[in-house]
Amino acid sequence: PEGLWVKCEGCKEIIYKTPVSEFQITRWLLKVNQKISVKTKDKPAILLIVEGEISLTWDIKNEERARVSRTPTIFHKGQSIFIPAFLDEYTITAKKNALIFSFS
Repeated sequence: PEGLWVKCEGCKEIIYKTPVSEFQITRWLLKVNQKISVKTKDKPAILLIVEGEISLTWDIKNEERARVSRTPTIFHKGQSIFIPAFLDEYTITAKKNALIFSFS
């Protein structure tokens, strides 16, 4: 598949478009302390941590539509994470140099 390199706060991102509009694969290469904030756009995602260690935080809206942030959770090489569509936004912070794939 074709990819396109773009900047995301100093990290390297490549997006692989697929023949269907509902699905794409994104690869992020993050250095220590780099962050990516991702809006879910009402779509679920699966993250695979191929290298390194990350922390993940997210925002949801409660019944009063106020933002609620969650405590950061640490994930390591070899782990996968399901991101549900109801999350508004999530942030990945590299605790160690990290290679992450997102399937969304």
